[in-house]
Amino acid sequence: MQHRTSSGTIPAVRFLRSGGEVRRALLSNPRLRRDLITRVLKAMPGAELRLVPKQTSYPAAVRDAARKLLSRS
Repeated sequence: MQHRTSSGTIPAVRFLRSGGEVRRALLSNPRLRRDLITRVLKAMPGAELRLVPKQTSYPAAVRDAARKLLSRS
């Protein structure tokens, strides 16, 4: 199942929850919009989300968004 957006097609949240490789690939994409970054991060398990701010392989926008999500919870 996929959703159409102005930026193209993105996987449904259920698919994001099941595929760690898919989440990591999406987050590694420097062109991923902020709203989609947040959506992917919210679909991550807590333990995996806590690692994101420390991983320099992700763009700064992804690490910053992860820090904000973690500070809210």
